[in-house]
Amino acid sequence: MPTIADLNEILRGTIPRGPTASLEYVDLMHVTVKGDLYLSATYRIILWDLAETKEEYQQRLRDEPFSYNQGRRLSATIRDVIEYDVTLFPASMLKDQFPRITQFFKAWEKVVTEVLESYSQVNELRPPDLLNTTPLDRKTFQSVEDFDTALRQKSRLGRYLKLPLLNH
Repeated sequence: MPTIADLNEILRGTIPRGPTASLEYVDLMHVTVKGDLYLSATYRIILWDLAETKEEYQQRLRDEPFSYNQGRRLSATIRDVIEYDVTLFPASMLKDQFPRITQFFKAWEKVVTEVLESYSQVNELRPPDLLNTTPLDRKTFQSVEDFDTALRQKSRLGRYLKLPLLNH
């Protein structure tokens, strides 16, 4: 049976990053909401001032892909760190829906990374804006693709994504 430690490991491994911001997991806890036990996570959004422009950064990513885990980082100064506790979902979901939760967070990391890369007002975002777990309420969503589509809805994270221009 999946445990809090298993979820903790998944959350530690999902760190959406953009050129001027990252959303980083800190801790997981139980909270009581209207008499029911929920899981809540502490996340912090870290905003940076870069020594290079967004365009230079994106070109360098195309020319020289890198991993933050390999120690090659941008020259940056931390401008702000904003930390929030965000209620995720009922604790009971952990034992009977762990595979769905895993798929959700894979999709979530991808979509939030796109938001952090493209949203022009990223410095105004807060962790609760980016942690929308309502797709977990729909049991029909099972795969990464299902959750990706759900998260891209305007009522969720889609409002922060750049939309392609349509040719008229």
